[in-house]
Amino acid sequence: MKKLLAFMLAAAMTLSLAACGGDNGPAAGGSSSSSSGGSSNPGSSGSSAGSSQDSSQEPSQEPEKEFTTATVGETVTLAGVDIELTTSEFQSDAEKLGGNISVSTHSDSNKYFWLLGTMTNVGKETISSWSVDCMVNIIFDDDYTYEGSLNIRDDMGPFAESEVLFWADVPPAMLDRYQTVKVQFAYNDGFADYNWEAANYEKNMDGYDHKYEFVQGSGGGEAAQAGGGSEAAPGIWSVNYYVDDFQQPTDEWYITANTSFSGTFSNSATTNSKLAVQVAVDAEDVAFFLYEYGRSQVKNPSSNYVDEYDITMRTADGTDHSLSGTVYCGGDRLMIEGKDMDTVLAAMKDGGTISFHIVESDRTTTSYLFSLEASNFSQVYEEMAG
Repeated sequence: MKKLLAFMLAAAMTLSLAACGGDNGPAAGGSSSSSSGGSSNPGSSGSSAGSSQDSSQEPSQEPEKEFTTATVGETVTLAGVDIELTTSEFQSDAEKLGGNISVSTHSDSNKYFWLLGTMTNVGKETISSWSVDCMVNIIFDDDYTYEGSLNIRDDMGPFAESEVLFWADVPPAMLDRYQTVKVQFAYNDGFADYNWEAANYEKNMDGYDHKYEFVQGSGGGEAAQAGGGSEAAPGIWSVNYYVDDFQQPTDEWYITANTSFSGTFSNSATTNSKLAVQVAVDAEDVAFFLYEYGRSQVKNPSSNYVDEYDITMRTADGTDHSLSGTVYCGGDRLMIEGKDMDTVLAAMKDGGTISFHIVESDRTTTSYLFSLEASNFSQVYEEMAG
């Protein structure tokens, strides 16, 4: 494959038990092809990565999301403050990207990126505009995180309000590419100082009393439109970009879905247990990320041998196609390449529901079954690959 998303190709293997001597494939959601580090996974929401677990023991469920969420124009009530992300313009020479998102030129070639809002102090104590302790992260496409800040324009006595800005320094290339932007911030009652001792002298959002999250969808489409590009196609598939060793986006693209696909898996220890699948497609291969029980990622821990899989793909018209896939040495994804990739691409471009039955070649008791929806894949792929 080619980034995270950093998302290179593994050297072609001629036998399923041939010695590994090549690249492990693209790090979907990790480093670009020039990176030698470990890989991570596609950045859409879905199953978290992690080391493989014993398939006979189902992992515990993910903790529920702890952020209070809202959209533009909606007022969110948190302890001590009400916050509304407004649609009004910020008065400056900023470029408007859509919604309440603005940017202005930064002196070191990055740009200031911000979202504008209004905060109302519903507590009993004054909130000072110059003494605000909080933590802000601005996250693009669930993959690229930039540490941000919160600016409160005026002091706020009880039931007073002030304009607020959530902002960060962002590379200009990111503004042309992102599809969603998420702003997360955390604070204590009255924006009191962070308790470093209680948090073992590590600053993170879990160390604060209150956490808030705002998601602006389709921002990259609007940003691209403002710069002369086309708006993103509606549907679950969108474009992302691999990153380099500095976790900055490159020009190398891949397409992924904003959701995980559900299925089942079976082996000698379990039958028809929960499976979650993430998919990444670039100009060179199709990659499946398989998560047993929705959490335990299928990997090849060997440094000497590849793992081969026999795949049957059933297209929307009911036709079955025989394919093969490989998890390379140390790899964390099942890769479909060459003519088999062309067959998968053709099916996805035709649209509809496509099903995959995957069996490990050397251990035929291990199998995976899932379906994906092609949705808007064809339009997105044609825009990138031509």
